[in-house]
Amino acid sequence: MITTPDFLTEFDDDITASESIPYCQVQNPKNLSLSEIRQYNVPWGIFVPTDQAELVELATLDYFTPTRLIFDQDTPQQREIDGFLTQHIRFVLIHRSAAIEVQEKMNNGWKYVGEAYRKGKITKYGELASQDREYYRLRTRYLLLFLDENNKPLHHIPLRLGLGAGTGGSISEEIKVFRGEIERVFFKLRQHPQKALSDRAHALTVLDIKLGVHKGDGKAPFVCPVERLAPAIEQVGVEKVVERRERKVKLVGRPIESLMIPKSSETGQLILSLWEQYQDFPTKYQDEVSEEEDGDGDEEYDF
Repeated sequence: MITTPDFLTEFDDDITASESIPYCQVQNPKNLSLSEIRQYNVPWGIFVPTDQAELVELATLDYFTPTRLIFDQDTPQQREIDGFLTQHIRFVLIHRSAAIEVQEKMNNGWKYVGEAYRKGKITKYGELASQDREYYRLRTRYLLLFLDENNKPLHHIPLRLGLGAGTGGSISEEIKVFRGEIERVFFKLRQHPQKALSDRAHALTVLDIKLGVHKGDGKAPFVCPVERLAPAIEQVGVEKVVERRERKVKLVGRPIESLMIPKSSETGQLILSLWEQYQDFPTKYQDEVSEEEDGDGDEEYDF
């Protein structure tokens, strides 16, 4: 039995967040046709390695499938990683990187080198990422908390998710549209002229997304949203399909009560405390040593 010395509690106010945030990652399918991806049951989705799931004490749901992924197959560096793969994500976005970042491939992962764009113009690092996709890649970072269908957290330590151009661009677009929908419904129900909600308020909004795979002509396939819950008033339960460049996304109307968490609730208090604790996340660049191979297709970011 472990006996904790009483004086250790004197240091409660000096405990800081770990420099290394546990991660999950996108698993894009191999560069095959969509029919081959289905035929060979190629794994794809959002992957949480077992060791990372243990770090955050993730309570997995039925649609988190235990999976073993193989990286660098048929090479001396081949390795197998166990974890959980899902094609359905319900989460709150606590923070995201302030800019589109560029990472350079190193022996032990990917290192942050600079911003891809500054003041609306591409930087030298952005040029490198567009010209040399083997050794450079675009990245946005998300800090998120997975939820169950009742908006209860599946873990209490947030996970970091890094996304490249294809998946990152498509999810970024859904986030932007979703936040606009939330604001329209919020202020209509309040019977106030529409204004904007803060990022802190949006951290309490729930994104529920089902994923699919998109493959453009001559491009690598990538994971992207194919269905999303949308806040609604008169259109609750109504489904509609919208165009997203070369893709389609089905929107399903839901009452705002199911997609916005009260500040006063236990989950709301947790999210707000994490928002405060990780306030430096948007500009605190982190190198990545995840197992992910970046096979993203092309899609523009839309912040």
